[in-house]
Order: sequence, then C-alpha cells, then structure tokens
Amino acid sequence: GIAVLANTLELKYGALRYASSGEPAYLEHAGLDHDGSHKVDWWTQPPSGVPYVTGVAITSDPGDDGYYAWYDGILVTLTFSEAVNVTGRPRPRLKIRMHPDGGTEWANYQQGMGTNRLTFAYYVWVWDTSPQGVAVPGYSLDLNGGAIRSKAAATDADLWYGWLPHDPNHKVDWRRFRLPDNG
Repeated sequence: GIAVLANTLELKYGALRYASSGEPAYLEHAGLDHDGSHKVDWWTQPPSGVPYVTGVAITSDPGDDGYYAWYDGILVTLTFSEAVNVTGRPRPRLKIRMHPDGGTEWANYQQGMGTNRLTFAYYVWVWDTSPQGVAVPGYSLDLNGGAIRSKAAATDADLWYGWLPHDPNHKVDWRRFRLPDNG
C-alpha cells in the first residue's frame, strides 16, 4: 500500500499560510505507514480464463554482424499465459519501430496457433535502417479483423503488454549484403 514519508511536504513556488494570522505554516509532519487498503498496481491481471501477454521478445537471429539486411526476417514473439488460437482474416499484426523518433512498420502474424507463443514477421525492405536496434511499442498489437482467443475457453485475449526498448543486438541496415551459405 501507499505510505507518506515524514517531513516531505515541499513548496515549489507558492506559500502555505495560516488563514487567521497570515504567518507561514509549519511544513513538518508525521509520516504514515504503508496502508494495505490503498494499493497501486499499474496492471491488474485479467480474470481467470482470459489469456494475457506475459512476454515480448525479438526471437530471430540477425547474424554474426548483429544486423538484419535486405529481406531478412525480423521475428517478434508474444508469449501468452495459456495456449491461444488466431482466427479470422486478415490476421493480427504487431508494430515494430526502427528509429526512436521515426515511424513504425507492421510485423504480420506468422505462426503459433494452438500454443502460448505467437510469432510475427517483418521483412527488411529498402531504406530500413536501425543502428540502435529494433523496438516493439507497448500495446501495439492490432487484431486487424482477426481475433486471438483462449484455446480452452474461446475467450478473447487481453492484448496489453509493455514496451520492448530498442535492442542493440537487433540492428537493421538494408544495404548490407549477405553471401549465400554454400555449405
């Protein structure tokens, strides 16, 4: 629960005065212990039976140089609390961001139906660069006319998840050239 620390009242640009005398008020005060009846939670877990996202990760390998080149696939995997099915057309899609101050691209649903891991793919195209690495904006999953539902109960999934920051292990430079592996 929330607590109030002793003697933490601070005036920034104003004044606090007694109404009767106009004298400055004392800012000293006692603290309050943590109160379990006043809790704060930035996210409340959905009700039982509603699948929700438990993790977001870039799961593809950019290669030895750490860069995705032209037409390399960037794979992002969302992990759910239980197995889910993807239904409808078109299929869901997920935003990825190349530049901190730039636009986003759509990674389209690729695979994972019937499991707790859905994978989305974006293929690097001309002009795609990200020297600081790819990011996944929070709560950017778009059902796009489709649906993601619990495999067991057919209830719609809660699609909220946090931001995955730019990952320097997953950089993008469309101009890099890869020689085929002649094995």
